[in-house]
Amino acid sequence: MPTPRFTVTYEDGSTEELRMRPRAQVAYEADTDQALFQDTDDVRMTTIYTMAWYAADRPGTLDEWIAKLDDVEMQSMRPTKDEDSGDANHPPTAGDSSD
Repeated sequence: MPTPRFTVTYEDGSTEELRMRPRAQVAYEADTDQALFQDTDDVRMTTIYTMAWYAADRPGTLDEWIAKLDDVEMQSMRPTKDEDSGDANHPPTAGDSSD
């Protein structure tokens, strides 16, 4: 399953790489009643910021957290090479170039 990843830049110039772990994915879907994987042509910025906030373990309120942001970049929702290496029970997905 692909893992949503974000690069967050704060107003003070610091950056943080966030990965939305399963606990955050379940909480996001339960709290927002929105599917995690949506048509990416229709995703609102509010959705991206909210997903990143969940990935950051929801520090403070969403509004407080957003007030400290300079930028949030959503990385590809595709698995990384480590996540996509496959094994006997979970073969790699098409396009894996590790043969």
